[in-house]
Amino acid sequence: MGLVVANRKTIGRSMKRDSTSGSEGASSLTGFTLMELVAVVAVVTALLALGVPALMPERGWRAGQAAEAVVAGELTRARSQAVASGRETALVLVGYDSPVAGSAGRCLLVVEFSHDAAAAPQIVGRGDLLPGNHLFFDQAASGADQATVFDRPERLELVYQSKQVSGPFVRFDRRGVVVHPPAGGSLDLLVGQGVVRGGRATSTRRNFAGDAEFQRIRIGRLNGRTRIIAE
Repeated sequence: MGLVVANRKTIGRSMKRDSTSGSEGASSLTGFTLMELVAVVAVVTALLALGVPALMPERGWRAGQAAEAVVAGELTRARSQAVASGRETALVLVGYDSPVAGSAGRCLLVVEFSHDAAAAPQIVGRGDLLPGNHLFFDQAASGADQATVFDRPERLELVYQSKQVSGPFVRFDRRGVVVHPPAGGSLDLLVGQGVVRGGRATSTRRNFAGDAEFQRIRIGRLNGRTRIIAE
């Protein structure tokens, strides 16, 4: 019994010492003052303000590359269809006045022409859309110095999703050569972020000078291949 009592006393004293040392350790801990926290937040905010604008041009370039990939893919499909079928084909860029939801200024349709000149061209496949909120810009929407394919007055009329649509186009002959727009006409497309309201496009992305930002995509006349042209 005596041994047990002695051990209990020893344990009690040990626990008391541990409790006391813990309190002393806790009292020695210090935290950030309010002024220090405010300073840290200010530094982080400044770094973000400097970093985000620096990343925006890169993001805009990558988005333009994605849009170019869609255009390039549809042009390749139209050209391959012309060579394989022996019939002229075209890539139609649906205009701003399209009644089909989500298609105005951003839908691409591959069509095939019949050997019968009186027959209407037929849509091949389901069509595609530019990614995100990207649109084809005409000269008025972009403020560019030169007209583009989207400014051509010639338009193809089609029935798409049971509705009448129309738009400018790039046409391939049976060899896969671009025959429209004709020689001497622009083979450039302008792609940028924007919205269509009332049959007109408005840019939603502008540079520091307040001008609309866009990517210029140039189409090769002989092979239909595309590349981004630096402005």
